[in-house]
Amino acid sequence: MSAPDVVPVAWDVSASMRKAFSLGQKYWQQSDSDFVSQHKKSDATFESFNVLTAEAKATVDAMQAQIDELASNPHSWKGALEGTILKMGERIDALGKDAARYRWLRSRLPGGAYRIEGVVYSEGGAGVDADVDAAMKANP
Repeated sequence: MSAPDVVPVAWDVSASMRKAFSLGQKYWQQSDSDFVSQHKKSDATFESFNVLTAEAKATVDAMQAQIDELASNPHSWKGALEGTILKMGERIDALGKDAARYRWLRSRLPGGAYRIEGVVYSEGGAGVDADVDAAMKANP
């Protein structure tokens, strides 16, 4: 099980509340109108409000079910988060190495930091990275 997606649910509920407010205003304008045709439209508006309410409740109920499941089995959420954090850490480490390579190249090859022996650094991949790492060790 993955962690619940709270932000989109919050947006859905917020949008539903704004729409409910708008439907309420529209309903009262129609029902207070002097025209019978507007009174008839108020029934459809009230039904739209009921559908919106049911949809919002279903969204919140689904979120609550996820929260209840996570509360009863917190290890499932913990595992998902640990995997995500591990992947983020690996990506941060890789970006740190790329930044170090770039700084090293930039200090030695002003204006041509992306080229080593005719190979474009950003296209060179792991082979170029290994060459730069070796050169960095040999010439700190």
